[in-house]
Amino acid sequence: MSELELACGPQGLKLSVPEGVRVHAPRPVQSAPVEKQLPAALLEAGFRAAGQEFSKLGEGKRRAVLLVGDLGLPAPYHPILGELCRALVAQGVRPTRVTLFTWPGLGGPVRGRAAIRRYGEGSVGEFDLHAWEPEGEVNALYASADLRIAILGAGQPRPAFPEPAPTHVLNFKVGQGSWAALERVDVFSGGEVNAAVSDAKISETPGRADAPVVLVTGGGAPADATLEEALLALRYAPQGSAARTLVLAFGGEEGAGSARFTLDLAALVKQAAEVLSAGGALPPPEGPLGEPFDAAVWLATALCEWKQVLLYSPEFAAHEDSDELQEQLEAAPKLAAKLDVLPDEASLWARLQQDHGAAYDLFAEPLGWRAF
Repeated sequence: MSELELACGPQGLKLSVPEGVRVHAPRPVQSAPVEKQLPAALLEAGFRAAGQEFSKLGEGKRRAVLLVGDLGLPAPYHPILGELCRALVAQGVRPTRVTLFTWPGLGGPVRGRAAIRRYGEGSVGEFDLHAWEPEGEVNALYASADLRIAILGAGQPRPAFPEPAPTHVLNFKVGQGSWAALERVDVFSGGEVNAAVSDAKISETPGRADAPVVLVTGGGAPADATLEEALLALRYAPQGSAARTLVLAFGGEEGAGSARFTLDLAALVKQAAEVLSAGGALPPPEGPLGEPFDAAVWLATALCEWKQVLLYSPEFAAHEDSDELQEQLEAAPKLAAKLDVLPDEASLWARLQQDHGAAYDLFAEPLGWRAF
C-alpha cells in the first residue's frame, strides 16, 4: 500500500491506498513544517516591503473599515485580524469606530462559533461584524471611513471591490501543509490596489483529471470544520460525468454548518429522494453557478454531474448534525447510490471497489482550495 496525505481537519489525514489504485496528485501536501511567525511580525514585514510603516497605519484616522472574505473566500484570518484591530486602537482609532464586514457577504451574517473560528475571538468578540449589503444603509460606514482595508487570501476568484476602493489590500500567502498556516502578508496600496484585485483564474487541472475517481478536500482546518464550508472544494474540482465518482474529504467536527444551509440540505435531499424514487433524473439547479457561493446549490449541481458524491468524514459522520441526513439516505436507496456519508477509511475503499473495481485511477487534490 501507498499513503496519500490530505489537508483534512486540524491534524491532516493519511489514507492507506490499496494496491491496484493508481494515485495522481500533482499538487500534494507539503510535509515540511512551516516556521510559525507572530502576526505582528508578518504585518510589519508586509508593510515594510510596501514601503510603509505598520506602526503608523491608524495615525490621524477617525474610522476604519476592514473587509474580510466570507464563506466563499477562505483564508486564515483569525491570526491577523485581532492583531490588526488592536494595533489600530493603539494608534488612535476608537474601538467603536473599527468595523468588520464579511465580503461579498451575500451568504448572510456570520455569528457565534463560526464567526469566532473563522475570524478570531479577539476581533469579532470586541468589534462590530456585519455582512456586506450592497444597498444597505450600514455600508455608509464603508464610504465614510478614512481607512479601508481589504484582507483576503491570494489567488482566488472574487468580484470587484466596492467603491470607493480600499486604501490598502492585504493578500495572504497560505502554506501548503496539512493545515492552513499563514506564511506571508503582501500589502498593496494606492495605484497598486487595482493590480491586487484583478480577476484570479483557477489554473487548469493537470494530470489524470479525467480519472474515474476524483478526491478533493476542504483545505484543512479551520476552513473545513463544517460540511457547508468544505463544499467550497467543489468549485475547484474538475468537470464530472455520469461514470465518475467524486469524494469530498473534510474535517466536519462542527457538523453541517449554518441553520440556513442545514434547512437547504434537508430540502435538497428530500426532493432528490422523491425524484429518484419516482424513476426520474435529478434536474440541475436553476441559474448559473457563481457568486455568492451557495453550498447547497453546488452540492445539487455535483449530484447531477457525477455518478455519485461520497462524503468522507469520520467526525461529521459521528456528529449529531449528520443524523437526519443519514436517516434520509437509509430510507432512500436510490439516493444513497448518489450521495453517501462514509464514517471510516474501510468504508471508503470498499465503496470505491464496489463501483470501480480493484484497479482504477484516482486523481487527488489533497490541498483543496489551497492548491490554486
